[in-house]
Amino acid sequence: MCIKASLQKISLVSLALAFSLTNLSAKEAQTSEYDNNLLLKKAVLKLYRENQELEKRVAVLEEKLGISRPEQNASVINPKPLDQNAFVFLSRVKDEFKKGRKIVLGQAIKDAKYYSKPSISSRVVGNVAKGKRIIIKGVTEQNGNAWYKIEDWMYIDASAVSFRSKK
Repeated sequence: MCIKASLQKISLVSLALAFSLTNLSAKEAQTSEYDNNLLLKKAVLKLYRENQELEKRVAVLEEKLGISRPEQNASVINPKPLDQNAFVFLSRVKDEFKKGRKIVLGQAIKDAKYYSKPSISSRVVGNVAKGKRIIIKGVTEQNGNAWYKIEDWMYIDASAVSFRSKK
């Protein structure tokens, strides 16, 4: 019986010792991970500073040689203002007709033509000048292109019409 009790005490002591050692190893792992993160941050900051110095040197050399740097994002095209954006107008017109409106007011944003059917290959029945106000009575889509219905026999390409100006 005494041997059994002493074995239990030894196993309890060994368990307590094992738990304390695992806590120590976990703390060591945390501190080593923290040290690794700190070293990584220092390395990144050092590389950033070196990069800044190199950029300054390159800028001085370009200035001396007369080389002009292209501006960043020079290829980005500024979007059209809202009153000239035909796509936004088309989505709003569709919403208005879904709500039950009978007509929507628009304005030509470029010179365009009225067609007898919603197709470019159909007969031209009239012209519309840029800035002319248009009354839209419906929207149809033909071969992936959107067309506004002006009358039963008169259609205009949706890319030529947008919001009416406030003028």
